[in-house]
Amino acid sequence: MGLMGNSRPYRKSVFRSVVVLAAGVVYFSTAMNGVGPAAAGDVDYEFGAQPEAARAWLASQGFEFKLDAANAALARFSLANRGLTIETLGPAEPIIAHPGLSVAQPARLSVTWGVSSYPAGANWDAGAHSEAIMVMVFFGTEKLPGGLFMPPSPYFIGFFLCQNGRRGVPITGRSYTTQGRYVCLDGPPPGKEVISTVTLPDSFRAAFRAATVPPVTGLAFEADTTQVGSHARSSAWIRSIKITPSN
Repeated sequence: MGLMGNSRPYRKSVFRSVVVLAAGVVYFSTAMNGVGPAAAGDVDYEFGAQPEAARAWLASQGFEFKLDAANAALARFSLANRGLTIETLGPAEPIIAHPGLSVAQPARLSVTWGVSSYPAGANWDAGAHSEAIMVMVFFGTEKLPGGLFMPPSPYFIGFFLCQNGRRGVPITGRSYTTQGRYVCLDGPPPGKEVISTVTLPDSFRAAFRAATVPPVTGLAFEADTTQVGSHARSSAWIRSIKITPSN
């Protein structure tokens, strides 16, 4: 497992992926109960070099480390001129979450990002649901049933970069089939930075066939190398992310 050695077996089961997603969604659905006027506005983060460690700076900005993000042996984060780098050091699924947002009438998502190393074999179209970087956007506070053994959750779309598979097509995962979708936005070659821009109302309506678009109430950065082998690793970066309202 690269730097991990054989300290933990490869976790390739579908069940773990479902539990991981459930944990992240439950976290958001619980935290978003406290959304208030103080959190209202747009979302605008420019990541770069900081005098303090990446984890400390992210915590000071309201981000929280969930699942494998809390384990430094599985995930590494750094801040430099290129932005926030997220690395997995073996099969892992780190999530950096920011709940408690309130962007009413969200209009546009813009992400400046890139991938240094894709997880080998990742292909959502082929069932290998892994990625080097994903931005998860949560909508509203209404909690819909999650399915068998799954807790309820709000709507969410996971936007990611992919080396293989279709682009711009909403994909339904193995769980949260009513309120969750995943969309590969682009597939830049390793080392190339791209700017991905999404019209959120159009994406939401295309994903869920809905007439009304709820406010954005949560955000997370995620990587997943649990589905593609015991030596899976990845590295990607985000330079900036912005979610703007329509008014």
